[in-house]
Amino acid sequence: MLRDKLIVLLLYQPWQWSTDYQNQTVKTLEKLNNKVIIYYGHKETVLWKKDGLQSLFIKKNKKLNFFIPIHFLPLRRLTFVKKANQFINLQRFNHYCKNLFRKYEKKITPSQAIFWFFEPNSLIQNLHLLDIKHKHLIFDCVDYFSIKELKFALQKSTSIFCISQTMQELLSKLIKSKKIINLVPQGFDLNTFKKYKLFINTTSSKDKRYKIGFIGGIDNRLKYSLLINLVKSNPQWQFLFYGPQQKLSKKNKKLLNKLQAFSNTDWGNVTKKELPRIIHSFDVGIIPYEIRQKKNYYCYPMKIFEYFYLGKPVVSTPIAELQHKRFSNFVRIAKDSHQFENSIKKLLSKSWSISLKKQQRQMAIINSWQKKINTINDQLKLFVKQKK
Repeated sequence: MLRDKLIVLLLYQPWQWSTDYQNQTVKTLEKLNNKVIIYYGHKETVLWKKDGLQSLFIKKNKKLNFFIPIHFLPLRRLTFVKKANQFINLQRFNHYCKNLFRKYEKKITPSQAIFWFFEPNSLIQNLHLLDIKHKHLIFDCVDYFSIKELKFALQKSTSIFCISQTMQELLSKLIKSKKIINLVPQGFDLNTFKKYKLFINTTSSKDKRYKIGFIGGIDNRLKYSLLINLVKSNPQWQFLFYGPQQKLSKKNKKLLNKLQAFSNTDWGNVTKKELPRIIHSFDVGIIPYEIRQKKNYYCYPMKIFEYFYLGKPVVSTPIAELQHKRFSNFVRIAKDSHQFENSIKKLLSKSWSISLKKQQRQMAIINSWQKKINTINDQLKLFVKQKK
């Protein structure tokens, strides 16, 4: 099912985004000899702007095929203008596909395309320019969205996949048809972490304090009040925060400034290749998300398997998925700074066994990107077989 196909990825987020499930999915699909087009709705433009003209002629990335929808006619709110813009873009898209695949021996046509999206907004945004009726439409649910958005995505999709039991249970309650919500591995960049020994810093650090570490976006998902109390109460530990700083609310910006002022915190950003070296230096990995945000409560952090592959114990706020039994030996759940502190102290008081590290690594391996795409492929085959 997922070999020698034309797969159109409908994107809502920017391509170079801190969370790389988009990029990793494309890489894995291309390894199966699929031809992938990025339908880049995020860059949707209008003809009368400079970038609109550029989008007609300039290829945005040498290795990837980007198609940028363009509104050729103004007054887009009018129904007949919407239809005209849609028609023009459909012709552009079909022509683009024919030119792109002319050099390949195996003929692949737009009518055979599989449309793939991660976020309901990417579908909502592109419906007015892309006719996908009666097409194979895959909803690859990797995060939580509003109930209204999820219901829309479930209704329009022909195949539905999600990465966590928590989301599977939620989606099953929302769906009214007989469609199956398929559970698949989370998606972990195994190829990068396989090489982690190459990045281990063999020189001993002058700072002998235990290192409590976090990797990921420094954004509104973090529970800053918890972190401030935790860092302030434990000057004997060094707290490492590595990830891009993103746009923050005014309140969180002030709290972040307060957190960064502590002398026992270190901040930085790293490339994907450097991640294993950074995580290797941690004694304990933390996931201090604010779970009053539904997006956090229902999330399934990719970083959990990055911590796991390198055998790091984890302390997390009560994210629903991490409270499942399979994580009980590896993740301590803590609601506030006091519980975080006690959990970290207990973990540091005794060595983390080789047996636990092996189990963690195995969990990471079975959640690789290759495993995820293979599972989707197997379930699609079963779906086609059952329809016949």
